[in-house]
Amino acid sequence: MFWLGFLWVSQERKRRVLDAIIAAGSSSRRFFVRFRSLLVGAYFASDAGFKAIVYLGNIPLQSYQAVPPEVERIDDDELRPLGL
Repeated sequence: MFWLGFLWVSQERKRRVLDAIIAAGSSSRRFFVRFRSLLVGAYFASDAGFKAIVYLGNIPLQSYQAVPPEVERIDDDELRPLGL
């Protein structure tokens, strides 16, 4: 497996490798979780990631749309038990 590129193996083999990493123990799992976090963070900080989330940057808004009532209701339901 180590001589094959991960991108070129089957989906099933990729799944088995990742499952083995997660089940391997705390140090392997911690590494994988940290690596995944860094990878995702790097992607969304790149030009491609900005385009994926339609990030416009720090620009002034001409108007601000209010939060939809259903979103406010969800927020209130989540914050009420916390006393907020």
